[in-house]
Amino acid sequence: MRMSAGKAGAISRDYSRRWTPVHLDIHVDDIDQTIERAIVAGGKQEARPKGPLANLVDPAGNGVDLVQTSDR
Repeated sequence: MRMSAGKAGAISRDYSRRWTPVHLDIHVDDIDQTIERAIVAGGKQEARPKGPLANLVDPAGNGVDLVQTSDR
């Protein structure tokens, strides 16, 4: 579903699964261990860009980012 906001200069927003007004970055000490635990709990890993970041999806389809905050 696509929706527009406002009159002049309307912004088109895509309300597909990845769009949300809230963005969660969860800071963790061990990203690899946390990814494994998330997958066991029913999550799915979408991407693992370079660096201490991972994009996951919970069982309900909500996107969540993990950020490793320690030097491992």
